[in-house]
Amino acid sequence: MVEKFEQRFADYIGTRYAVATSSGRWGLYLILMSLGLQSDDEVLVPAITHPSIPSVVKEAGARPVFVDSESDSFGLDINQLKNKISKKTKVIIATHLFGVPCDIENIVKIAKDKNIVVIEDCAHGVGVKVGGVKVGNFGKAAFFSLETTKLINTLGGGMVTTNDYNLYASIKYQLSSYRLPTKPEMLKKILRFFVHGLYSNRITFTLAVFPFIRFLSIFDINLIQTYKKLRRTRLDNYKIRFTGMQSVLGIKQLDEIDDRNKRIKDNINLLKERIQSPGIRFILKTPNMASVQYLFTFFIENNGIFKKLLLRKAIESENRILELCPKLFGDNGEYNNSEQLHKRALQISVSADLNKNDILYLANAIETVLKQL
Repeated sequence: MVEKFEQRFADYIGTRYAVATSSGRWGLYLILMSLGLQSDDEVLVPAITHPSIPSVVKEAGARPVFVDSESDSFGLDINQLKNKISKKTKVIIATHLFGVPCDIENIVKIAKDKNIVVIEDCAHGVGVKVGGVKVGNFGKAAFFSLETTKLINTLGGGMVTTNDYNLYASIKYQLSSYRLPTKPEMLKKILRFFVHGLYSNRITFTLAVFPFIRFLSIFDINLIQTYKKLRRTRLDNYKIRFTGMQSVLGIKQLDEIDDRNKRIKDNINLLKERIQSPGIRFILKTPNMASVQYLFTFFIENNGIFKKLLLRKAIESENRILELCPKLFGDNGEYNNSEQLHKRALQISVSADLNKNDILYLANAIETVLKQL
């Protein structure tokens, strides 16, 4: 079943090979280890990303070097990327953040001229396209996340895609020595799956979870931020194999992914259509980019106040989903675009399960809060 899921995933993305891993970040670790990096080798990573990404780079024995964001999106700033490339640069990690593709075509072109490996971070990118080609096809390899909150949820897990047979064979060989999860570990995964389904259920969330979140907000307690601090840079031991049961879940969701992605796109388009106030700014993308922005992102002044006002209208949002990583890792360089985006970005989950009335309520609430501010 695992091999069947891997083949189905590779066929869907359009690559020759796919390898299921215990997590997306461990997939990145396996890719980096396969490249045989040395201690003085540099890996360019986005300034705004999950802190586990630079942590994995360090764990693989290389040095993370941060690159500023574009001024209007979370993609790598091409000019700073060129300036950060040195003789020690061996890898560029290009992230398609929140389901919006980065300028991957230009990044690949720059890397090719310098003989640098490109790894795509597609944790949020299942079904995202650039020029009609799905992300996960552009670099030497890519990694996807199949965690609880992602577009495909297999009780945890990840997937590596590549067209390079040697890289594929190397990762397969590394995985061959891993053990299967124990029964208690699988039970934990299953319980986590059902708990997530329970608290994200519309009725349960309305009657129990949201009132609790709102109560905590009175004391400025943010459960997401608390959880993030616990897992900020930790790289757990993921030396376990992906299972057949997880594969069955993955295949079922892969069959439905295009339909669910279309509903997300329709929801986002309707939302943008209805929000007309000049005080709000969306992520810009070029016409050849087809995003699946299941974490709807916009930029607004005073995003902390905006978040609290939305909460009063029964809308949960998050203004610090990802960290400004240079500060976490002791880099005091200039990352002006990233700092501004980090101050202004606000994310709201827009799933395929939301209907038209939900989206209209959301749009009206955002417009009302904009007028209040």
